[in-house]
Amino acid sequence: MSRIKESDDETRGLGDALLAFARAVHELAPDCLDPAIAAAYDALDAEKARRPNADLRLGYEFLELAQAQGTPLIVPKPKLQ
Repeated sequence: MSRIKESDDETRGLGDALLAFARAVHELAPDCLDPAIAAAYDALDAEKARRPNADLRLGYEFLELAQAQGTPLIVPKPKLQ
């Protein structure tokens, strides 16, 4: 289980915001979520290459959480009729 999900510290809001963003992307443009997560991984990897001692664990943790939750978490809400 993700440390973020278990955590109640100040970073929790960031994780919640990332997942809300992922849900919105999935609802508006479902084919864009995986490439967006891949681009975010690429950006983190590039930053790690530029600054090898940088602590980027939180960024990777957020992306892993968004990716691991996958489709079950990012299902569109039912439309009210």
